[in-house]
Amino acid sequence: MKKLNSLGLILLLFIVVSVVSLLTGKESRADVVINPGETSPPLQAEDCSFSSGGPFGDCLVGCKNDCDATANTAEVFFDVSNFTAGKKFVATTVYTDFLISSDSNNAGNEVDGTISYDIEWAGGWTLYGVFTGFNDVKSTVTLTLYDLSAGGKVVRSATLHSMTTDGFIGIDIIDVGFGLDNGSTVNSLSANLIRGHTYRLGLTIHCEGKSASNATVYLDYMDGNWGLWWNELKVSIGIDVEEEIEKLWKALESHTHTYLTGRGEGHNNTEAQTSPAIIMDDSVLADKELDWLPDDELKSKSLPMKSKMSANYPNPFNATTTISYSLPEPSLVKIKIYNVLGQLVTTLVDEEKQVGTHSVQFDAAHLASGVYYYRLTAGIYSETRKLTLIK
Repeated sequence: MKKLNSLGLILLLFIVVSVVSLLTGKESRADVVINPGETSPPLQAEDCSFSSGGPFGDCLVGCKNDCDATANTAEVFFDVSNFTAGKKFVATTVYTDFLISSDSNNAGNEVDGTISYDIEWAGGWTLYGVFTGFNDVKSTVTLTLYDLSAGGKVVRSATLHSMTTDGFIGIDIIDVGFGLDNGSTVNSLSANLIRGHTYRLGLTIHCEGKSASNATVYLDYMDGNWGLWWNELKVSIGIDVEEEIEKLWKALESHTHTYLTGRGEGHNNTEAQTSPAIIMDDSVLADKELDWLPDDELKSKSLPMKSKMSANYPNPFNATTTISYSLPEPSLVKIKIYNVLGQLVTTLVDEEKQVGTHSVQFDAAHLASGVYYYRLTAGIYSETRKLTLIK
């Protein structure tokens, strides 16, 4: 891990002019473009952002930042010495940007994203002196995903690690101590992303403390090989379900096949071709077909005029949702759930049902988050709808 060294005075002057927001400091380069259904190569840091603050503005004394973007590393040093003016903080964020590919037909479509990370940190703390009251000095490691195309909106933020030095309650307690803060974490977090948007992943080390009168506390994530860095950071994008469904509909609409009109060999067999499929939204037609009826009891919807399936509620849902449907006559009803690959997940209903409105609950507590489809068949009627499970 490469380290950058600088004179203290130069560093302090640099902090004064470099306290910038993670979102407004520098424009995104977004060198990495990720397609749906693909995983990015290991991401390389682009730059770092520094911030600090105190009771009267910037923290000019006891707050130091450093960065080595070539090693994906953020560094801070925090000194609370004879400090009585309230709380102050210092933070360094190392970040990288990526873009989700799109074109005019799919821009704005939602896709599932998974951020896989291997993150490591190394630091230490030292304290000595006479402590009065309660002292609370701590460090925190966070990984945050921002949507730069939505004004820097925070999409996900996860605290990966935190460390607090010893606290003291009482008057004039003398203490001396030191310790190491070394560790790592390998995990992932998920997020709903939008095609055509640029995102920023920021890894932050944040130190804060208050009121260490007549005492000194150091938090050091800078000396030697200390700091916060990622060993590997990747982003995986799920398939664009809306785009895949649109491709399927277009394929159905243009699909034809050739067949023989006769009953077999020895008969007049004529080659013919079917017409393309006509796909209609039955839920819309059902209401329109009632418009011609007079305003009397014939237009009453107490009994359904034709088979109809309503949208499940709630949708999106967590664990359970309800599917409702109406029958104009007794029918053999089947309701089946499929995943995005077209594989049967479960059968909710497979029995004769009487005239009227019915409902069934779908319990997906054992299933993974994602998009599923439910299909109703009742006699010659059939309809398929989409439902979204979010846990």
